[in-house]
Amino acid sequence: MNWQHHVAAVVIFLAWLELMMLVGRFPIFGLYVQMFTTVAVNFSKFLMAYCCLLVAFGLSFCVLFPNYIAFKEIPRSLLKTIVMMAGELEFEDIFYGENLKIEYPATAHGMFLAFVLLVTVILTNLLVGLAVSDIQGLQQSAGLDRLSRQAELISRLESLMFSRLLRKAPIRIWAIFQKIALLKTSRCRLHFRVKPNDPREKRIPRELITSIYKLVAERRERNQSIKRRRTYRNMQTFNRFLLDDADDDGAVTLRRKHFKTVNKKRTISEHPHGGMRPDTMPPVMPGARISNTNAGALKTLEDNQKAILKRLDELGKDLDILKGRIKKP
Repeated sequence: MNWQHHVAAVVIFLAWLELMMLVGRFPIFGLYVQMFTTVAVNFSKFLMAYCCLLVAFGLSFCVLFPNYIAFKEIPRSLLKTIVMMAGELEFEDIFYGENLKIEYPATAHGMFLAFVLLVTVILTNLLVGLAVSDIQGLQQSAGLDRLSRQAELISRLESLMFSRLLRKAPIRIWAIFQKIALLKTSRCRLHFRVKPNDPREKRIPRELITSIYKLVAERRERNQSIKRRRTYRNMQTFNRFLLDDADDDGAVTLRRKHFKTVNKKRTISEHPHGGMRPDTMPPVMPGARISNTNAGALKTLEDNQKAILKRLDELGKDLDILKGRIKKP
């Protein structure tokens, strides 16, 4: 017997099994392949738990039916027992076949009946119930499992796309792979408009549209509150600046008045006759000094009024500029 045939049979089986697993990575077929793998794993655990019962019946049949070809050897007897668990009992061939003599008919019939009840009925139905419960659990978590499989598929594709082996390929092939696998779009298609209240909107799920709408509304409200607080702080700063500027103007005016008064007193005290001889000075009329003082005060008031009006005009222009900035979106 050639060993290549054995290897070829095993390799063919494993290759197609691996192909099934690869197909299961796609979100469309992933749930069904996962059902199969889950049931297969649970069935393996099931056999490990009840293998002693199957071995017991296999050895018993090997002793009770020595003339039947399937029970003459222990490995064949164990394999035949597993096949009988699936429903292939062959009752007539075992007990009433030609040229077959049963040496212990009562014990053989009792053991066969026990096998039918314990294995064919109970264990098979238990396996079916276990598979149904697993499938129901998988269907309940199908959405999350689909997303996890999709994330795994994207991760594998990205690891393949950014591998060193593919980077050695020609630039055109690399660009084609990027366009197909990475789903890159042009800059003109980086965003698209969505109408939240349009029932015909089917490009993205409704739950995602609602979440995006809430997120945009919260962000807009937060930006507006930030703008309002910033405007309020700017207005407070501007008002403080106006008050400080007004106080500074008043203090400067008072200092100027005080400086002029001190200079006048100093000039009069140092030169009481204004640099002229007493005999050549004209006679001073009563009230002349008062009129000169009043004229200086009026001039100072006029200058202060002009400065205040000029400052008010500048402040009005600044306020118009601020209002224009606030009204801009």
